[in-house]
Amino acid sequence: MRRQLTEAMIEKLNPPATGRLEIFDAIQTALALRVTPNGAKTFVVRGRIRGQRNPLRVAIGDALAMKLSDARIQAGTIRAAMREGKDPRELRHAAEVEAQRTNAVEMASDEARRFEIVAEDFIAAHVSRLRTATHTAAEIRRYLVARWQGRDIATIDADDIGELIREIADAGKPHMARLILAHAKRLFRWAAAPGRPRAMRLHDNPCINLSAKKDFDIATAPRQVVLSNDHLRLLWKAAGELGAPYGHFFKLALLSGQRRGEVAEMQWAELDLDRDMVWVIPAERMKAKKPHEVPLSHPMIKILSELRESRGKGDYVLSSSLGQHAIANFNRAKLQLDKGVAELRLEEGHTNGSDAAVVGLPEWRIHDLRRTVRTGLGAIPGVPHDIRELVIAHIPDTLVATYDLHGYREEKRQALEAWAKRLLSIVEPGKTHAAPSRPKPTKDKQRAKR
Repeated sequence: MRRQLTEAMIEKLNPPATGRLEIFDAIQTALALRVTPNGAKTFVVRGRIRGQRNPLRVAIGDALAMKLSDARIQAGTIRAAMREGKDPRELRHAAEVEAQRTNAVEMASDEARRFEIVAEDFIAAHVSRLRTATHTAAEIRRYLVARWQGRDIATIDADDIGELIREIADAGKPHMARLILAHAKRLFRWAAAPGRPRAMRLHDNPCINLSAKKDFDIATAPRQVVLSNDHLRLLWKAAGELGAPYGHFFKLALLSGQRRGEVAEMQWAELDLDRDMVWVIPAERMKAKKPHEVPLSHPMIKILSELRESRGKGDYVLSSSLGQHAIANFNRAKLQLDKGVAELRLEEGHTNGSDAAVVGLPEWRIHDLRRTVRTGLGAIPGVPHDIRELVIAHIPDTLVATYDLHGYREEKRQALEAWAKRLLSIVEPGKTHAAPSRPKPTKDKQRAKR
């Protein structure tokens, strides 16, 4: 039977008492409406695949659930495929597999776009290569991930970021607010960078126009804390009582003027205590990404020689695990050091009279030791300005860096020896400090000479 199918006719058509009723469409001749005794109405396509003898029926869908116009379009597509010798059942199966794959990719993409997943990818791909990797990763997790965990990164806008930055600033932490905004700007820029998979790539960077100063009125003044002579004296003594490895860390930081991570991650392979008496910090551990040579003053050699006597099997000089890992618990070590300074201060009678709190000493950070060394070098007559800068690995201007390639090892050695003499006169007044003899070679060095 062939008739022009209509929506109304399909809806009103009564089912047959027995068997199946098929009505072919007069407009799309390959399309038929099949009706069963239980009232089920289905669009089907009947045709012959090119090159095959037997005809084929392919169900399209429920005639009461889909439009007749859509059924005619699908019937025409199936008929065209059959004329090309293609089996529509195989095509349908391939389409279903592709749809499942697409859904799986979309689900995986949705998962991969969760902020904490993107943040961890950013930490692994970018932050892990930074000199400050440990602290930067901790700050990202503490402030950004904790705030937006579970959210699709694309749903985070400038208002969300602004709210977080203002909260941090209003809590009395303008420096941290500025730092977290910088972390967020780098993270979102990385997430939006060309080359990332399109399904996971961020198309709109909400941080692109944000400014700490213009948008949040955060303008942090350069830190200018320098430890006084009295503070240095107490700190040096408290560091001695703190012992290895953190007591040695604080002393080496004061003697060398190098950054916290550079001192803490010092390795035995970087040191020459027996011949040139120099510490060469590799480029990957330096802020300027260039190797830095630190001539060892006699007090530094003395500390390092003592550490070598009890060194473990690992590579790190300052370690709580026999050299296997570098020290990293700086907050706890500084608290212990401050406690030692407070106790020494109390012994000398410097209290506020009520709660025995330490008075006369400013709040300080470990990085302030580096500023103290640079300031101390500036107070020593005869040490040129450029040598003071080279000692603490400040980058010279482009012209000097291009044309002056001299290493200035001996000049830096003289500056560090002068600083060590000045420092010891402050921390151990009245004590005579004779230069120690050259340290004895290790057994391995002695064997090599033979």
